[in-house]
Amino acid sequence: MRDATIEFDRSSDMYSFGMVLLVVACTQGTSREQVWQLYQDKSLLQAADDNLRGQYDETQMERVLILGLCCSRLDDATKRPTIRQALAFLEHGGPMPGLESLINPRSNL
Repeated sequence: MRDATIEFDRSSDMYSFGMVLLVVACTQGTSREQVWQLYQDKSLLQAADDNLRGQYDETQMERVLILGLCCSRLDDATKRPTIRQALAFLEHGGPMPGLESLINPRSNL
């Protein structure tokens, strides 16, 4: 077996950050595609972990889930937010760069 070299960069770090956000915030077994569908259906909070029993700030949970979607997009790594943009979005809300260009879960998450 050959040793593989894996290179990490800002983009792969942001992808990993997005996946961690989704894993931590969502009910076990929820996929990115399911979260995306709930976002499209304007039912995003249904993805929140059932174990939280609704004991969270809904605005913050939505921001975490949206950021998870934006950071974990697969179509164009250059459209993932920077850590600075991600933190600003979590802290202050506002538009999330790149969110409007997410079209469907298979090609864009």
